[in-house]
Amino acid sequence: MQERITGFKAYNDNKELLGVVDVTPPAIEAMTDTVSGAGVAGEIDSPTAGLTGSMTLGVTWRTVEKQAEALNAPKLHELDVRGSIQKFDKGSGKYVHIPLRYFIKGTPKSIDGGKLETSASMDISQEWELIYFKKELDGQAQIEVDKFNYIYKINGIDYLSEVRKNLGME
Repeated sequence: MQERITGFKAYNDNKELLGVVDVTPPAIEAMTDTVSGAGVAGEIDSPTAGLTGSMTLGVTWRTVEKQAEALNAPKLHELDVRGSIQKFDKGSGKYVHIPLRYFIKGTPKSIDGGKLETSASMDISQEWELIYFKKELDGQAQIEVDKFNYIYKINGIDYLSEVRKNLGME
């Protein structure tokens, strides 16, 4: 039974460790279109297989950091977020630790100034628009979305491979 994140670290484009941050991975939401008309009793909000809406990543910094401003430069950035999940193995009665990794490519959308309060974190929020997102759990890719290369993989199955072929990309 997986219980919690034991710890994580986030690294920037240059493989430098970021300061103390919280990271909010993106929600993956399919693009949809309403289907209605003859043969349909009402409407269906039909997802387009493999295409996603906007994917945003949130990073919250505890205080002002030079790296936050550097990551706000209007260009493509990469983040490598690595964590460890604590799992209780009922069979052995021991705790084991499973690797978790997010690899992200995106551009900055916003950064706020946070707040100034005595003896408190500033909670500076930064948001990125993602063009690439990959999540691995225990060394296995669970999801990979690459918007410009028409890749949408879930547990190793690429749901856009036929589309790439039809578009002459393979």
